[in-house]
Amino acid sequence: MKLKHASSIEDVTFLKGTWYRTYHTLDHWVWGPLPSRVCKLGKTFTPLAQIYSDLVRQPRFYAGHLPRLFLEDQAANLATFLQVPIVRAFVSAWIRRRDSMRENPLVPEAYAIQASTLYGQLRIREHAALCQVSRRYGCTIPDIVRLEAQIYNADQPYSFVENPLLVLLATTDYTPSYGAVS
Repeated sequence: MKLKHASSIEDVTFLKGTWYRTYHTLDHWVWGPLPSRVCKLGKTFTPLAQIYSDLVRQPRFYAGHLPRLFLEDQAANLATFLQVPIVRAFVSAWIRRRDSMRENPLVPEAYAIQASTLYGQLRIREHAALCQVSRRYGCTIPDIVRLEAQIYNADQPYSFVENPLLVLLATTDYTPSYGAVS
């Protein structure tokens, strides 16, 4: 177990997420994913053919579609959470891409097993969230906006996004915390 002293609820992390202010009430804090979640998107230890075994058995299915389908499903899952900076760019891009290629647009409610009953009712306080992310990762708001634009435009499997902010996200949230008590 890791324990770490935090001076504000904005600095507390729990289950790869943190708390963000929303417009629900003046002091309403809602859990949402950490922006660093984008560093692990598309990662799985289970072969995609095993995850989508029902589809793979269909006679006209092309296995080359599995990476795209996996990323679309990850976006659909994340769409059920509070839309936070950086993660929301991935969600928007992949849901837009999926909806443009299918007769039946994505219905996020189908993924609501992990979602709050308040799904869709809570809006993040934009400037407060950008400032919170900026403080957490030691970057500027324009840095965040640039990364969001890059992620939004990288809506193809195997897209390559190079941005120094991704390194900050990963080193802040995915390296051992030397101040933590284990």
